[in-house]
Parts: sequence; structure tokens; C-alpha cells
Amino acid sequence: MADFTQTTHRDTYSAISPTTPANSQAGRTVLVTGGTAGIGFAIAQAFVQAGSARVLITGRRTDVLTKAVKDLEAMASDTVVTGKNCDMVSTSSIEDLWQNIRNEGIEVDTLVLNAGLLEVHNILGDFSTSAAMYTVNVINNLLMTDLFIKHTDKKQKKLLFISSAQASLVPPPPGQGVYGAVKMAGNSMFQNLAFERPAEELTIISIHPGAVLTEAARTAGFDENTIAWDEVALPGDYCVWASSGAAEFLHGRFVHAAWDVEELMQRKEELEADPALLRVGIDGSKSMDMDSVFGSLREKAKKRGSTSKTQ
Repeated sequence: MADFTQTTHRDTYSAISPTTPANSQAGRTVLVTGGTAGIGFAIAQAFVQAGSARVLITGRRTDVLTKAVKDLEAMASDTVVTGKNCDMVSTSSIEDLWQNIRNEGIEVDTLVLNAGLLEVHNILGDFSTSAAMYTVNVINNLLMTDLFIKHTDKKQKKLLFISSAQASLVPPPPGQGVYGAVKMAGNSMFQNLAFERPAEELTIISIHPGAVLTEAARTAGFDENTIAWDEVALPGDYCVWASSGAAEFLHGRFVHAAWDVEELMQRKEELEADPALLRVGIDGSKSMDMDSVFGSLREKAKKRGSTSKTQ
């Protein structure tokens, strides 16, 4: 698959750096699911470096969560770092998380859906494991999103979905058919939600973080010599940039963290003119004018979304 920009990156760079003033997160609160290690921890770290007012991270294991909070606090100056136990397999755990956040009077501005379930060497025919992966990566991410949207009527909220390039690989890597399918489902779900919500109210972007040698990757059998790996700071810092106002034109799109953001911004008009570009779909013949058929329904859906009550 060809890259969308001529320039690509394997490590962070100035345009996405959390210390660049244009990427400042001052006064904002971010919640990163699965923020205790790997890419999730790098994302949380980047938001700390960007001067967020508060960074919340979730995790299942209390000891790991506690250590991650301490490590982030050691990097923070004015940022409040908070750890929240949450098991993404459990709907009640997710509901308890948001109830706890409300009870503490915290208003979340940015939600980064990083936590997921990956079973290596799995096949779709293994129903129990496949169903669990769909539950965590799709259904419960939708629940997290629903509770985030209803959490506050505050404007200029951001939602980042950490996806994977495996969503678009044909054929999928051996044993990764389920993972690619659930990430594709997530991409489709969030791009469709973006058609219901204006970017100035809730900016939604799906992101392929790159190939990072995380603990999960090592567990899957990979090591330093498998491929040329990306630095974990790349997706971490990219998420900070994606949460800035400069990235609103990517609302509802699927992007790669490796793509140069300055080149992306140069193609803003091209993206705005083509609603299918960087979105999930089939590039085939058009048998009808979809806007004339569904245009009025789409506008009604947007109005319903923008007038939903905070709960």
C-alpha cells in the first residue's frame, strides 16, 4: 500500500512534538485507555509533555497501573496524573469508570481509545475468542464513546481511535484475520459517527500507530530483527497533534502516524473535496446519486446528534 505523503517518519519530529506551542494541550483533560504500557503509555506521556491539565489512564492490573502513574508523575510539572482501574472486557467496569469520573467532577476533553484485545494466531472460526475480540475492540469501544459523548456538552472534544494498518491488508497476515476485521469494523464505526457529529463539536480520527515493538508484539513472537520498527514516540506525539485544531480537517478519516502532517495539511482542500478519501469503502461504480437519496436523512442524523442531552 502506497503512502499518502511522500515524506514518512519512523520517529517524532518538530511538527508533532508535544513541546511545540501549536500542539499545547494546556487546560485540557485527556483519558487514555490502556495507558499503562507500550503505545498507550507513550500517548499519555506525550499529553503530559504537551502541558495537559490532567491525564487519566486506565488499566486492568493495579500494580502496573500504579507504576505507570508514578512514572508519568515524575515527568509532569503541572499536569495531574490519575490512574483508573477499568477492564475493557466488562461493560459494568466501563460504566463504573465514567460514574467515578463524574463523581469527581472531572470533564474529559479528549478520549484516546487505545486499549484492545489481540489474540495472536487466531482464526475467525474460533468463535469464543473472535467474539471476545469484537466485544472489546468494537462494542465496548462504542460504549466508551457513548458515555464520553454524554459525559458533558462541552464543545471541541476529540476522539482518537488507535486502529491498525491490518484493517486494510488483503490478504491478512496469517492468524490475524480477526484482528484486521475488528479494526476495520472500528474504522467504519467511527467514520460513520463522524458523519453524525460536526468536527467543531467532536473531532474523530482513526490512527494507525505504526509498527512498534511493544510487549504485546514480543509476546506474539516478534523481536528487534523481525522488521524495521518505529519509535514509540511517533504515535504518542502524533496523537497530541491529532488533538490540535490543525487536525480537524481529518474528521472521520483513517490516517497513518508515519505520514508527514505538513504534507497532509497541504492536501486539505483535496480531502475536503473527496468525502471517500482516507475512509473505509469500495472504490467502484456509482449507480445513484447518494447525496440526493440520503442527503436529507444525513442532515436529520446530524441534528439528532447535536441535540442529544447530556446524561
